[in-house]
Amino acid sequence: MCGSSRKKSSDLQDLSPDVQSEEAFSLLMEKIYKATGQDFRQYKDTTIKHRLETRLRLTNSKTYQEYINYLDKHQEEYNSIVSTLVINVTQFFRDKNDWQIIKEKVLPQIIAKSKEKKRGAPSINIWSIACASGEEPYSLAITLREILGKEIKKINIRIYGTDIDEASLAKAREGVYDKSKLEGVEPELIEKYFRKNSSGKYQVNAEIKEMVKFLRHSIVNGDNFAGFDFIICRNLLIYFTRQLQEKVYLKLYNALIPGGLLWLGRAETPVGKAAKLFHCLYYKERVYQR
Repeated sequence: MCGSSRKKSSDLQDLSPDVQSEEAFSLLMEKIYKATGQDFRQYKDTTIKHRLETRLRLTNSKTYQEYINYLDKHQEEYNSIVSTLVINVTQFFRDKNDWQIIKEKVLPQIIAKSKEKKRGAPSINIWSIACASGEEPYSLAITLREILGKEIKKINIRIYGTDIDEASLAKAREGVYDKSKLEGVEPELIEKYFRKNSSGKYQVNAEIKEMVKFLRHSIVNGDNFAGFDFIICRNLLIYFTRQLQEKVYLKLYNALIPGGLLWLGRAETPVGKAAKLFHCLYYKERVYQR
């Protein structure tokens, strides 16, 4: 209605059930953003609503408005809802065939380019976005060690793993995993880079842990980063609206050095202005070059 103000939460009960739900959903997204700084407002509604169902059931909330009321009384619930809304599906060397291209083509190209730098020692900067509990950046560290061997000491390698969920980042920094996370990993790699502890879980070796730094960061509204040779952002952007995808692809483009490489999920491809800025190197594996 032109010129009218948005209805307050106290007016929601006067709306029809469908509109009441949408109004309350928008209010809930706003409250989560203001309380946590995590912005889910431009994620696809279907994905967020499906994940919200878990928290509604666990808090005995029948509607979004009831859940809002619960949040007002239980501030600790914000940590739980953020962890629930974050997309955390990962394991070591996920999509093994794609990792072959990374090992045989992509990383060797990045390594060769690092050695061409005229000033200072060779260096490689890598950014793993939405890294969850760390399997992806650790997989990168392992792959680089396998490729470089003793030569790794001659290259200054920095791998950053970022996520918005502090609980996941804490697990990543600890570097301890269930055997299921290593499913499909060659036994020789497990023996070489992991240590089985008394609980039957697998601890990442110190030489791999020291290669990765984990930071809390949002690609949506966090600081702009730059200077990366390689960025991995797989299976995150499919959950964003088209408008947000366009914004993020441009941020990724600007975060790469000229000639830098971007690795996306198999259902993802640059859109908007970024579609003309990126050059596709390996279409099946979704590897693009700035």
